[in-house]
Amino acid sequence: MAENIPGPDSGQGAPPPPPPPAYAPTQTYDPRAQQQYPQPPQAAYPPPQSGTYAGYGYPQTPPAPPQQGYPPQAYPPPPYPQQGYPPPAYPQQGYPQQAYPQQGGYPPEPTARAPQAAPRKKVTGGLIAGIVAIVVVAAAGIVGATMNGSGSGSGGGSGSGGSGGPSMKSAWSVTDAAQSSDDQVLGGWVTGSLVVRGGSTGVSAYRISDGGKAWTLTPPAGASIPCSMSPTVGPGGIGTVAFGSTAGLCSVLAGVNSSTGAILWTVPLTNSRFTFQADAKTYIQGSVATVLSNGLFGGVDLSTGKSVWSYTDRGQFCDDNVYGTTGVVLISDFCADASPSYTLSALNGRTGKVEWRRAETGHVDFDSVISGDPLVAVVSGTSGNGTAYAYDGSGNATRLAIPSPDAAESSPFSEDDSSQVFGQTLVVQSSDSAGGSDSTGGSIAAYSLTTGSQLWAYSGESKNGAELVDASADGTLYALSTGSYEGEPHYVRLDPVKGTSTIVGALSGASGWGFTDDVLLPGPGNSLVALGGTGGDEVELYR
Repeated sequence: MAENIPGPDSGQGAPPPPPPPAYAPTQTYDPRAQQQYPQPPQAAYPPPQSGTYAGYGYPQTPPAPPQQGYPPQAYPPPPYPQQGYPPPAYPQQGYPQQAYPQQGGYPPEPTARAPQAAPRKKVTGGLIAGIVAIVVVAAAGIVGATMNGSGSGSGGGSGSGGSGGPSMKSAWSVTDAAQSSDDQVLGGWVTGSLVVRGGSTGVSAYRISDGGKAWTLTPPAGASIPCSMSPTVGPGGIGTVAFGSTAGLCSVLAGVNSSTGAILWTVPLTNSRFTFQADAKTYIQGSVATVLSNGLFGGVDLSTGKSVWSYTDRGQFCDDNVYGTTGVVLISDFCADASPSYTLSALNGRTGKVEWRRAETGHVDFDSVISGDPLVAVVSGTSGNGTAYAYDGSGNATRLAIPSPDAAESSPFSEDDSSQVFGQTLVVQSSDSAGGSDSTGGSIAAYSLTTGSQLWAYSGESKNGAELVDASADGTLYALSTGSYEGEPHYVRLDPVKGTSTIVGALSGASGWGFTDDVLLPGPGNSLVALGGTGGDEVELYR
């Protein structure tokens, strides 16, 4: 069940819930079905087995043995087994709800698992070489801004992976050796005159003109470690950053002025009763910021941090599993005292309004949500390889005709924030490499959201890899052709309808493997910003 989190000064707790009805067994999921109702309860839920959950000490059952082999590729997709979810939430009190272990009454869902924090960008074949390059740079003690130097994209090779286009040189690069080598990029913003990089060891802004540091964010008291960052800023240049006291776990959401680095407001993601930090994600849609964390979700005013909306469960004994991205919140729930027992709902991220709800026969587990409008999400598969679906305004699902993902990947798409929609065309980054021993990047593909068919694919000017650049303000689709290990990367524009490329410039002195784990952002005047993915506060501007 769900509970609104009380304000920071509130320590009130909910009264113990009444005994629950019988527990409904998990059923299978078919995204084509419009009304799928669960089978009648077979037996009361047995007492939970002993064990620990995410180190917090609340019960869980042992995980099911792994499945072997790949799921069939033909439609319909295979049944989706119970993957395990956060334990039930509590009744709402004020701010967005949060799910935590019950103190009595209704038992938790079986095979519960701790939520896993997703990386900002899936890493392709060049990660090892990129990490080596970063270690070398850090060892050299390059601190501050170096004009016309090499940074996140540097690494040798002067050969060309393509042809044509003017030369683009590194205008400046910043590597702060004081940052931890364990630093992981969370995201970044490009504003009128600044580049902001958020990493797991700090958030800093640099002047686009010369790379000089403009500000470093002072974190909230008691929560010094950044753990999540909104992909974009909203009106007034306000973005959101979540912090915690433990790496990867969040306890406070903050509104940040991207021009000054000032924290405008904070909202606690824990309280006196529910003290557990959890993985969180935060997104901005207009003047509202959403936060999703281990069953906690809701919307706050971007200027003040005050609650705008929160969700009311369908019953008193509900287990909510929450997913989302910019513009949408997905809730897969089980309510022991409601009919149907299982549903999948899509909420408008700005208002919290339920756009559609459909009955299910079990929890729907998502690997990732690629797009919020239109909604595209990857449903977990039986052998770990997910299947992507496009959902219409009524919740009807169309399967995308994606190729089989690499066996090491759970999702065929990279779970970053670079995916973009142009009309009814989805452009997305693959999660594996382009193929070939000399590849330094992945591949980019476009899909029809009405038919699910693939429209085109792009793997770079030399077919050795390409990485999507985050969405530009003017709607231009940019990518980086990473080239071969000895080749030269090319900054390109892609036609979203045809997939044809136009070279903007060749990155002189850079090598493609240096970009494989970077966050790539379009800069002003056809420039390119690369935020180093690991190993320190690294930022570079090419123009």
